[in-house]
Amino acid sequence: MTLPAKAFLVGAALAAASVGAYAQDATPDSLYACEGAGFAPPEAYGDSESHTITAGPFKCRARTGPMAGGVLIGQAVIEWKEGTGTLLAGSGVVRKPGVVLVFQTLDYKVIYQKIDGRFSKASGAGHFKYVFAGGSEAALNGATFVYVTKSASPDAFLLEATRE
Repeated sequence: MTLPAKAFLVGAALAAASVGAYAQDATPDSLYACEGAGFAPPEAYGDSESHTITAGPFKCRARTGPMAGGVLIGQAVIEWKEGTGTLLAGSGVVRKPGVVLVFQTLDYKVIYQKIDGRFSKASGAGHFKYVFAGGSEAALNGATFVYVTKSASPDAFLLEATRE
């Protein structure tokens, strides 16, 4: 798996000027454990090997928050330039018995780091909005969240979300 593809797993979930712009001071409302679920290899633009696009699905299990025990299935398209990824498109669905949430990712930036030419870690941040909320969490309809992602391994990441 290529470095941009590994970092995509971190960035998929969910385009700021810098990751630090979204640092969270509050305790996150929700924590998700996520992994890639198959995605296309990076596609080069042709202007350089480090300018690529990755696209594909990811899945998460909600560990804490109102959707604890639920499953998130999402899709993201990320443009990569020199180790920094910017979201071009992203959305998904979170489900658990009696609840369905549909989200649209509003923006996201991810940075991956290499040590000795190999993937080391990645972190990112952005915003998403629930464009539909049904069932017992219907009050989340229209709610906007700040989220951060942190690599747990080359193929997995944690996503922390805090309501704005």
